[in-house]
Amino acid sequence: MQAAPSHSPYTQPITQPITQVDARTQNSLTFLIILGYNLLTAMKRVIMIVDDSASVRQLVGLTLANAGYEVLEAVDGSDALDRLDKLKDTKVDLMFVDVNMPNMNGLEFIKQARQLHAYRFIPIIMLTTEAHVSKRHEGKLAGATGWIIKPFKPEQLLNLLNRFLS
Repeated sequence: MQAAPSHSPYTQPITQPITQVDARTQNSLTFLIILGYNLLTAMKRVIMIVDDSASVRQLVGLTLANAGYEVLEAVDGSDALDRLDKLKDTKVDLMFVDVNMPNMNGLEFIKQARQLHAYRFIPIIMLTTEAHVSKRHEGKLAGATGWIIKPFKPEQLLNLLNRFLS
């Protein structure tokens, strides 16, 4: 005796054309399209994440690695400058930097990174909980290229990467 066929919506054959897509499915499809585009265009571009939160570094790192990017991490601005100094044959293409970190905050890091010839013009995106206009202005004066407020969606990161790296 054979088991009755499953009537799960995931196993039923499609017999009618799909004419409507709910918002959740549309968001998922958009994310997959962006992810696919990034996989084709990333070609091991190097992105540095500078954030004192291990969970933020992990979330951003996984999103970027799954999109085909090489990811470098630093726990604060001082650590990031040390890592940049030790890079020989690797060029960082873009950085995501938190504002509030111990030892050296993100604004001070950006000022110092902009003094380094190799990092004078690369995109540096602030990834922070700071939403005040005054902080954004400080970031812009320091040399930040863009600003993302935490919490964020992975698609936001990938969209910004497309915008700044294409």
